Amino acid sequence: MDVWICRLPEEKREQDIAAVFPYLMRERIARLQRFHRLEDQFRSALGDLLIRYLYQKHYGKEWNWKWIERNRFGKPYLSTDSCFHFNVSHAGEWIACTVHDSPVGIDIEQIKPIDYAAAFLTNNECRTVALDVSPLRKFYQIWTAKESFLKACGVGLSRSLTSFEVVIQQGGQIDIYEERDLLAWMTGNTYWVEADYALSVCAENIHETPAIYEITYQSLLSGQK
Repeated sequence: MDVWICRLPEEKREQDIAAVFPYLMRERIARLQRFHRLEDQFRSALGDLLIRYLYQKHYGKEWNWKWIERNRFGKPYLSTDSCFHFNVSHAGEWIACTVHDSPVGIDIEQIKPIDYAAAFLTNNECRTVALDVSPLRKFYQIWTAKESFLKACGVGLSRSLTSFEVVIQQGGQIDIYEERDLLAWMTGNTYWVEADYALSVCAENIHETPAIYEITYQSLLSGQK
């Protein structure tokens, strides 16, 4: 499994986002141009570039956006290769992407004060948050783990968030337990990007802690060529 992150460029200019268009599908370009905020265009475009970059890095051959299909919940997947699974997330100034040889999910969130609802957590998760020295940060760890699990399953928020339980071990390892299951069904890891972003990744068949790699916007763009 690979986990990659990219920070939005400090100066966001229309000519810079236009430089990305040659590497995107025509329909995707039209969608990007409907975003009113330039930051949103960059977030979406850089997610696409990360997928393309990592495919070319793994296989050494050209990427084709026509290979992308979506399941009934809207999760994109590669129709031509059952061993290349990917997922993208973005928040604030960061875009995150992961690839794996089995279904995978990733979620990144910026730590902000919120009134989080216990209805989204199991009783054990509520206790874990309440007893932590930094409850807000622990909540975001659990929340991103839950999101990454649902994205790995490909069902989005169509499933109850309390129908499974997240246990975060020392060092950030994630174990996901289904209702009444004694063995973890999926595993993963949580990370801190800088001090104020929580990131979680989740999948089946993770045998070691995935490393995080950072790539700059300019390096990502040059890697498309």
